[in-house]
Amino acid sequence: MTEKELLKLKEDIERKEKIKVKVIETHTSWVLLTGKYAYKIKKPVNFGFLNYTTLPLRYKYCQLEWKLNSRFSKEIYLGILPIRKYKDKIFFNNKGEIIDYAIKMKELPQERIMTNLLLKKRINYSVIKNLARIVGNFHNSIKPDKEGFLYGSKEIICYNWDENFYQTKDFIEKIIKEKDYDFIKKEIDRFIFEKEDIFLKRIKKGKIKYCHGDLHSQNIFVCDDSIYLFDGIEFNKRFAICDEISEVAFMLMDLEFYERKDFSDYFLDNYLKITDDFEGLSLLTFYKTYRAYVRGKVTGFLFFQNRKKEILEKAKRYFDLSKRYARNLFKERKFLIFFGLIGTGKSFLAQKFGERNEAIVLNTDIIRKELVNLPLEEKRIVKYGRDIYSHSFSKKTYNYLIRRGLKYYLNNYSIILDGTFNKKEWREMVKRILNKKVIPFWIYLYAKEKVIKRRLSSKRRITDGRLEIYEKMKRDFYPIRDLKNLIKIDNSKNYKEVIKKIEQKLFCF
Repeated sequence: MTEKELLKLKEDIERKEKIKVKVIETHTSWVLLTGKYAYKIKKPVNFGFLNYTTLPLRYKYCQLEWKLNSRFSKEIYLGILPIRKYKDKIFFNNKGEIIDYAIKMKELPQERIMTNLLLKKRINYSVIKNLARIVGNFHNSIKPDKEGFLYGSKEIICYNWDENFYQTKDFIEKIIKEKDYDFIKKEIDRFIFEKEDIFLKRIKKGKIKYCHGDLHSQNIFVCDDSIYLFDGIEFNKRFAICDEISEVAFMLMDLEFYERKDFSDYFLDNYLKITDDFEGLSLLTFYKTYRAYVRGKVTGFLFFQNRKKEILEKAKRYFDLSKRYARNLFKERKFLIFFGLIGTGKSFLAQKFGERNEAIVLNTDIIRKELVNLPLEEKRIVKYGRDIYSHSFSKKTYNYLIRRGLKYYLNNYSIILDGTFNKKEWREMVKRILNKKVIPFWIYLYAKEKVIKRRLSSKRRITDGRLEIYEKMKRDFYPIRDLKNLIKIDNSKNYKEVIKKIEQKLFCF
């Protein structure tokens, strides 16, 4: 179908149905939104990794897309319709020559696409937890693919990356800097060469499956209590049949692209509660690098079709993110504990530090509420040391926090524990649980009194901390003594400067 024929179809639908039709365009398809139904039509394009240039190919891939996406969202995938040309009309009818095909879908409100909700700050932790559950259960439900030995192999992984680099050569100095292009390529080539045994192990473990393949927020609807995944990849098995952790990496990368590292960590932790696939962490940063690069590539293709500045800037951001991940591919893992009084900015700094250094952050405020199944956004106005902040419940919280953190660390990922650690008992618990397997770095954060009071008076996302709690905790805070690898940092100033100081001090150990 040509663009001219598409516009004619749009006009004919509007005329016959007496409705207004909206057209959404991607680099591979057009989607007609009618209010009740959405009709997805594949563009006659060939990008090498995708070929929709002939009518039989477009029909084949419409059928496959409907079949694959019905695995997780059969409620919205309704069938395939021929598009016919009869006299001067183009419509879905029984007369005339078939000029194309459309996948008919139940239309869901565009404002309920997860990307739009993220941008409007209308996604909460409950949605992230439910999404992790859906993805985890989906991965557990599908069997290892019979072609896993092919599509999980070093050869295919190399092929996918070589294709990326080849197809983005023309992007150099237009979308991606040449030094960044060369750096990412060098780090990726080294990683694949040195970690070949890990890829083989994943194949033998049965972790290569026919997944969604394109799992990011633009392909997710969040409607009330329901979450729908859609637009999974059908056009190329090389992309859809992949390591489960590669699919997870895509979702994490996407959340981090929209500056929600807290959601990324929360998704991962809840996903791992369902799958227990901690071994996949050894490849997580590699696949995040890959997913960010691919998004940069496809966004770049769209830019060259439309030449819009906002698309160009978005593509550049994806490539910058890919470079950031690549910088962390060989970084030594660390076990870090960010601690101190409430209001010192621990959680914010932990997230920013973890973002820059590829570390998972586990937070006591989240774990407390998770342990009693409370919504994370729900405030608990309780007295100091009572309810979920009692000594016995805090002991349970810190015990879980430390053991969970150790599991990440032992599976080759840097971890940040984020909590006050205000009691001697919690610090001793670290030593006892780690049992000399790990020597943690203690990052003690403090801040000026006026800064702390200002922070505690503002709206907080998760913590129940408030000024009266701060005053009592300050009197009760056990002095810092006998902690090895201790770094004390004033967190009153710009967080970027603080992070650099911490990195410099860690380098000295």
